[in-house]
Parts: sequence; structure tokens; C-alpha cells
Amino acid sequence: MDEKIAKFIDSQHILTLGVNGKSGAYLCSCFYAFLKPNLIIVAFGDDSYHAKVIQNDSRVFINIALQTKIVGKIQGLQASGSIYLVDNEVEKNAYISRFIYVKRMNLNLYKIELKWLKFTDNTLGFGKKIELNLA
Repeated sequence: MDEKIAKFIDSQHILTLGVNGKSGAYLCSCFYAFLKPNLIIVAFGDDSYHAKVIQNDSRVFINIALQTKIVGKIQGLQASGSIYLVDNEVEKNAYISRFIYVKRMNLNLYKIELKWLKFTDNTLGFGKKIELNLA
């Protein structure tokens, strides 16, 4: 993982998650925690549409964007990977330590193993992109 990309992912806290079900594409916003080198932890309930879709198709797509109107500061990440239930305390604690209020909520935690990323970083020059295949 490129250190500049890892630093960007770690500096943000909300991503857009995309899944592709029988009814087509579906997007939602999720809080997340990042575990180097390539894991993102998210939470949602069993009854959500995306929870049902990933039971049949573990492929997910994400977007993380810095909110700015200054063109020279634009940064954003597009990525894809596979999503699975969190299965260990390190992953669970990474999310809970970042969002302590979820400790009392009944949410399932999922880990996204990033496989492909494209990072746009205008601080390196207009339209500068870094693309990585991690699979």
C-alpha cells in the first residue's frame, strides 16, 4: 500500500459503499475504520439491503472523497474489494475504538479487503492519479 494513500484513507471516516444486487446497483454511506495494509471495517444491520446482497456476492466498491471546493486540494479514492464478516478482536476493536458509541449497538461488523484502488490527488498536480492492484 502506498503510504500517501494509506494516510488519506486513515484521515477520513465516511465512505460510499456500492453493491450490485439483482435489482441493480445500490449505494450507502458508512462510517469506517482502516487497518493497514488493506482492510476497511464497516458496520450495518442484518436487515439492510446491502447486507442481503453481499450474502450472494462479496464484491464491493467504495469511494472516499475529501470535501473541498478548492480544486488544488481535491483528493479521492475509488476502490474495489471483497467483504466478509469480521472474525477477530483486532478488527472489531479497530472499529469500536474509533466509534465508541457502537459498543452498545447491535450491528454486524464487516471487513473489506481492498484489491484495487485508484487515488486522485490534486496536491501532487492536477488530475494526478495513483493506481494499485493489491490482489
